[in-house]
Parts: sequence; C-alpha cells; structure tokens
Amino acid sequence: MQCVKEPHRAQYGGGIIVNPGFDHNIKAWTVFGNGTIEERISNDGNRFIVARNRTRALDGFSQKVHLKKGLIYIFSAWLQLSEGSEIVSVVFKTNGSESVHGGHVIANHGCWSLLKGGILANFSTPAEILFETENPTVELWADNVSLQPFTRKQWRTHQDDSVERVPGRMLKKAGKDIPTKSGTKTNPKSQKEVPGQMLDKASKEIPTTSGTKSQIMMRLEKMVEESDIMHGAIRSVDMDEGVFGIAHSELIAKEDMQQLFEHEELGIAVIHTYIWYMYDTLMRGTELCNRFNFIAASRINTMFITKNPTSVMNELVDRFMVAGDNTTPSLYFLPFNSGNGGHWVLVAMDLSRLMVYYLDSLPGNWSKFPSMKKTVDAAILKFRSKKNYRNRKDITWVRVQCPQQNNSIDCGFFVLRFMRDIIALNRIDIPKMVWNNNLGFILILSDISSNLLLNHEYVLFS
Repeated sequence: MQCVKEPHRAQYGGGIIVNPGFDHNIKAWTVFGNGTIEERISNDGNRFIVARNRTRALDGFSQKVHLKKGLIYIFSAWLQLSEGSEIVSVVFKTNGSESVHGGHVIANHGCWSLLKGGILANFSTPAEILFETENPTVELWADNVSLQPFTRKQWRTHQDDSVERVPGRMLKKAGKDIPTKSGTKTNPKSQKEVPGQMLDKASKEIPTTSGTKSQIMMRLEKMVEESDIMHGAIRSVDMDEGVFGIAHSELIAKEDMQQLFEHEELGIAVIHTYIWYMYDTLMRGTELCNRFNFIAASRINTMFITKNPTSVMNELVDRFMVAGDNTTPSLYFLPFNSGNGGHWVLVAMDLSRLMVYYLDSLPGNWSKFPSMKKTVDAAILKFRSKKNYRNRKDITWVRVQCPQQNNSIDCGFFVLRFMRDIIALNRIDIPKMVWNNNLGFILILSDISSNLLLNHEYVLFS
C-alpha cells in the first residue's frame, strides 16, 4: 500500500489494543526506555501519538498485552516520521526478555505508511508491543494500531469471508507470444492417457539439484532456525488479484516451514505461497499470464462441495469471468484436496476446447471425486452460457500420464511440480523422464530453499 495523507481506520476496531486511535489522549500507552510520548492533533483533527527525545532504537511508546498459546496475532499500525525515511519494525517483548519481530515497513515524513505483520504465540505470556528504528533521533508517530487474535480455523474462515472480488478485470498482455513446443499432438478423444515425452536434456527452466534430499532439508531447517519464525514470528504473504483473480493473503508460521524440512504433507498455506512464488518469478509481466491461471484451493475443495455445491460452482464461474474471454487455449490450475488433510491432485481446465486434464501422483482417475467432476463440469457450462458461447461438444476429461509418488506424503509436492513443469515448458504433457523416483519432493525443496526463502522479498526474511 502506498503512503497516504491520512491514516485509515484501525483494522478489526483495534482488536485487543486499548485506545488504538488515541481518542482518549495517550491512555493505556506508556514510555519504553528513554524519551517522552505525547498526543498531537493534525490540521484535519486526526489524533495520533508521538515519541520524541529518543536515544535508543526501541525507545518510544508501548502497550502491554497478553498473548495466548497457539493463537495467531495479526498486527497493523499507521506510522510516520518527523523527517527522512526509515525502516520501522514492530517488536513483541515478553517477560522472559525474548524479543520477536512481527513485521516492518519503510516509514516516511509527510505521509502515513501501513505496517502489517503478526506473530504466532508459542506459549501464553504477557508481552510489550514496541517499535524499533535504526535512527533514534527522529520522532516516531503512530495511529490506528491493531492487534487481533485468531485461531488457525478462524483466520481461514475470515480469509474466505472477506476476500476482495475483482470481477471482469483483465490482466494486461505483455511481451511476445510464447511458442508452444512443436511435435505431434495427441488427440484426447482417441485415448485416455496423454503420454509424457522424453526431453533430450533437462530444460534450463527446470533446474536439477546437486545435493541430496537430506542436505537440502538440513539447509532449509538451518535457515528457518536462524530466523525469528522459530520464536513465534509469522509472515503475511499478500497476493494481488493477478494470482487467484482476487486479492488474497496467507500466513506462514513455524509449522508451515516444518512441513518442508520435516517432509510432511503440505497444507494450503504452503501450496498457495508456492503458487504465488511461481506467478511472481515465472509469469508476471509476460504472456504466460494469459496462458495460465490459478484457482485458490481454500475455496474449492471436497468439504465445500459437499456443503454447498452451487456456491462452489459459482466461485469457479467468478474466477473464469475475471480472466477475460477465454476463447484462446489457456489453463486454469485447481490444486484439489480430498479434505481433512487428504490427497492432493491437480485439475487443469481449458475452457476454449472444453478439455479438463487430471494429474494424479497415485493410480486412478477423477472417478474418485465424482462431486468435484460434476461441479467443474457445471461451472464450465454455466460460464460458457453466460458468455453466449456455443457448446459444440461435451466436456472431455483426460488423465495425463504422471510420475507416481512412492509414499503417502508427497502428493502436494508433486502437484506443485506438475504446475511448474507445465508453466516452464508451456505444455500439458509433462516430460516424465525429468523425474526420478522422489525427485518432485527434492526439486521443490531445492527451489524453496535456494529462492523462496533466501530472497528477502519472499517469505522467510520479508
């Protein structure tokens, strides 16, 4: 969010923060360290708090709160400086003198910047909310502070209920057309399996890894242990509507990282974050944005279909409507989960050719999920009806020949790998020989550890 002239209202009404908008002077706020704090009023009548005469990085205003074990605390505050530009961080200091950074923002003079972040409470404890700047000589101003607790379930529900829809907004085309790979095309009507083709050598878009699985896992675990995530910090990953057609955010906490370096089944937060990473590094600003689209797994799954299939169908139709006319071949990726931490499969829909590709790292086909197939078919037909397209033929489902997992854990890693291969090669038939046993797990780990976490613009050090 850009720097604004006046701060917006406190999120969640301030949550558990007392006097978040300083309507009652500086009640409930105290001085931490050296310096003085006071209330000021802008020319427009807005009230805010100021910390001045500071001598150390953490000096300034603070408020005490009580954190409860296992809850996610979402923090936000509007900040401004008396001069210049500085990185301002929010710090949660517990009674045990442990400090956890909960997010940061570049604050400026002359306008208000929104700091968004949060922490996951590893244990119940009193804590002080502090603000840190490298240069303590500047005055720090704050307004409309908020700290809202959520359980994981509440946060997911809140996410689904408050997601911002952007109907009818088309992505801007950029760059030249990306050619498809030449070769004989397989007629999906004549066979159910679309075989993968061998590559003469691994494409540069699909990097291999020189380390073993254990080395990659140890490297990732070390990076996570050296970050503040292991001490309760969380990351809020904000995604624009280009990723899922709607604005979306994910919280990444310690248990999400542990899914990677402890080789556990992947949850929705990790699946979505890697999708965002692929969009940002492989697709953004290119013609690939018109070729590939993503559907949020948190909104289309077995549980929701069972509960309200019509609502889920309409969710799919809304997603189709966002991306444009869909008269040229393009794919909508739906990472689909059977529910309750179950099996991940990938459904890729081509609306222009009435084709649905099914990719599964276990034997079987879409008949395992009849309600999902029925909902997808209904959504495609309703979308085409709304667009006044002629349905010249029935929808054809194709099971793509895929590498198979050799355990009960890796389905999520394989789904991520399926999507990345298709995007990198701009094709639906995955080159099977690129894979080797559990290679999907290894390559996704390598990708995350060497790119997603090391780059400060992404999750771990954001």
